[in-house]
Amino acid sequence: MISIKTYSTACIAVLFCSVLNGQVKSTIKKEKSEPFSYFKNSVEQLGFKDAPEAMAVTNGSVFSSTFLAVEFFYSNSLKPIENRVITLEKGKLPIIHHQIEKQRIQYKLEAFSAPLDFNPKNNLITYIKWTIKNNSNFSNTTKLGIQLRSLYNEGFNEFLKHNRYCTPWYQNKYLNEETFDKSHDIINFKNQIVLQGNHTVLLLPNDFKKKGDGTMIETSILLNPNEKREFIFKMPFVPIALNHVSTIQKIKNKSYDSIKKAVVGFWDKELESLSIFTVPEKKVMNTYTTSYVNLLTSRDILENSDDFIQKCNEFQYDHFYVRDNAYFTRIYDMLGLHEDSKTCLQPYFIYDIENKPIHFRQRTGIYNKLCHDYWGQVLWALGSHYRQNKDREFLKKVYKLLPNHLLDFKNEIASDDRGLWPKTWPYDNEHIDGHYTGHSFWVILGLRYAILMAKDMEDKKKVIEWTILLEDYTSNFKKQLKELTDKTEGYIPPGMDNPEDGYDWANASAGLYPFEALDKENPIVKATLETVRKYNFMEGISTYSGANAWVIKKKILSNDSVPKRGLHHYETFYVTSGNLILGEQKKVIEDLYAILVHTSSTNAGFEWHPTPWSNRNFGMNRTPHGWMGARYIELLRNMLVREEKQDLHLFSAISPYWTQKGESIVVKNAPTYMGQVSYTASFGEKEMRVTLNNQLNETLENLYFHIPWFIQPTQILIDGVSYSNKSTKKIKLVKNTKKIIITWNNEIKQDLNYQKAVALYLDKYYNHPATENYVNLFPTLVAPRVLKQDKKHLILYSPGHIGTIHYTVNGETPTINSLKYNKKIRLDEITKLKAIAIDKNGNSSDCLVLEFPKK
Repeated sequence: MISIKTYSTACIAVLFCSVLNGQVKSTIKKEKSEPFSYFKNSVEQLGFKDAPEAMAVTNGSVFSSTFLAVEFFYSNSLKPIENRVITLEKGKLPIIHHQIEKQRIQYKLEAFSAPLDFNPKNNLITYIKWTIKNNSNFSNTTKLGIQLRSLYNEGFNEFLKHNRYCTPWYQNKYLNEETFDKSHDIINFKNQIVLQGNHTVLLLPNDFKKKGDGTMIETSILLNPNEKREFIFKMPFVPIALNHVSTIQKIKNKSYDSIKKAVVGFWDKELESLSIFTVPEKKVMNTYTTSYVNLLTSRDILENSDDFIQKCNEFQYDHFYVRDNAYFTRIYDMLGLHEDSKTCLQPYFIYDIENKPIHFRQRTGIYNKLCHDYWGQVLWALGSHYRQNKDREFLKKVYKLLPNHLLDFKNEIASDDRGLWPKTWPYDNEHIDGHYTGHSFWVILGLRYAILMAKDMEDKKKVIEWTILLEDYTSNFKKQLKELTDKTEGYIPPGMDNPEDGYDWANASAGLYPFEALDKENPIVKATLETVRKYNFMEGISTYSGANAWVIKKKILSNDSVPKRGLHHYETFYVTSGNLILGEQKKVIEDLYAILVHTSSTNAGFEWHPTPWSNRNFGMNRTPHGWMGARYIELLRNMLVREEKQDLHLFSAISPYWTQKGESIVVKNAPTYMGQVSYTASFGEKEMRVTLNNQLNETLENLYFHIPWFIQPTQILIDGVSYSNKSTKKIKLVKNTKKIIITWNNEIKQDLNYQKAVALYLDKYYNHPATENYVNLFPTLVAPRVLKQDKKHLILYSPGHIGTIHYTVNGETPTINSLKYNKKIRLDEITKLKAIAIDKNGNSSDCLVLEFPKK
């Protein structure tokens, strides 16, 4: 018997050094030789569809639940296992793999989780298999050991413990809380079973024993030449009280191989629906698949077996969030999973004691906070689901609550002296004490969906009333927004009071997606997207905290120091979605690959935290993050088929890498608001053939097909008829178009792909070229920067060497005819210098402005 309480702090630090000592060391050579993983540590979520909890696996060696951490050690010296790079079965299924080799002995791990009898309400069991093989021609000995640590009632630990919570009804099915609470720090070993507080927590293979008075459970292994042995561990998520004899016996009797085969079959069947979108690049598709798996794993069945709650993950964000779920439910509808979408909408309703819906949910999240952007998000979530499915009974249920929801809106704006959604305390995201710009975007989107539902309910009075509300609010908001953006060179700031306040969030969308709050031709739209992309990106993705893009821009263009910021993964999608709508295809594809670079080798995304070009540490912001996964699925779908008002756009952005001879892009029965879309684009030698079989409805106004930016068509045939405008980038199609054939003569470069993005990242990360562009991942024209300055000289550079620098010293704005920069500039008699970079196509960057005190 071991009392965990007797462990000293030093002992704990040694026992769990593999996760507490920081980054698993690596080199550029090593990273190039293995599947790329962005993160300094791996945290995997091993769970199952709809199961209320999931096992956390850190660096492939520490398995932790709410109650217990188990760490594995190897070799004769029982070294901790440190593996940052973990892979998945078939590159996408939730069965993890990794391996290490020492002194010609190979140690391979494989692990997955599944509930007993595949019933998500049953205890989740994690199955762990170690395969140890002697790769030498002589006999060899080694050891495999495990160390255990009680986590129950312990404070949050950054790497070991995913949260401090287990669903009560789920926990109480197996655990005697009174007994466990008193003795959870006592570990016993009996008949190859590990007991924590007299509850079964781990089933061991034969031959594992506790050694002496120590705390290690281990086995010694003698291996003949080329011999291998397997060791199976079974770890229930909830400790099982000893009176559950049949449950423990059932776990014992489960065959690892048969359970694995069933798990693979289960997930293969679940993933059949994802064939709706297919592109020819493994990392793109594997991340698409894994994002969906993570969503299903983060959806929890409730005790009544009828209801579910969709969450971001089973770790830090093990809660319902109004805004995240608005996207989640839309994703399920995009994938044709309409019942799943409807199921995830249930938590939006608050019910009375008679189980009748009385109003919409306002408070969500870990602190049950009032989310002030909820008002429009609720309407988008419910309204878009109805718009997609035309479920009349669902509409009636929602519509009963709409009048009061709209009355709340009228009361809110009536209380504000500017007629906007009222001021809010710095509760989240933008962190402003004032008016949030994004709240008005959500208001406009919500009002449009309220009107849509009123029309379908044939409530003419409410249609008129709510249309007037929408028009009045939009007019007032746009007037005030223009006054604000006149001060910011067109940039839409996070808040409506002071343009320097807050952090970029929904404002970074420029009001485009999903809001459609501003016309895409409005110049402030492009100005906002460009400002955020040029000044609040790092490593090719968004940053967060510190300051907004307008503040950063002013500081950079005056060579002032900028606040520290952390990378934010899914904030990037606001900008990328805007670029997609503007037809800026190359930027979209570059963002796609930059987003993928920032995933793990198991395709997991994060929220925010890593210091740019530094620690690659997501801190307590646990992976995988469901909102990032949902927005990734959404982006890939919208690149291939997307709605814009009452129009449909096909092929909005594709990668040149996907156009290699013999490859194809497939969209199969993709649901849209305007009907189903099906097409296959097959690529030959300088030719693309698109066959369409769409089933579109009467609500469609226009159908467009976008020409990829990287081809120069020599001929475009639409159903055999030549299309005259070969320079166009967007073709308007008739609804029943069946075939498009496009040919071209130019060579298509294939080096814009995921592997190229990884190579660019690794070169910058390890080699730190002094004059590189560290804002964007791919070569991008930006304003000149100062490399070095002393009292006499100034040295400039064009980041990434994209353009030549031209400058003036007389206060005039530089042009291509201005002085051309060579090596250095003498500062004698110069009081003000302006410099731009101009690329080979004649495009100019923003202007760097430097002022020098008079001598």
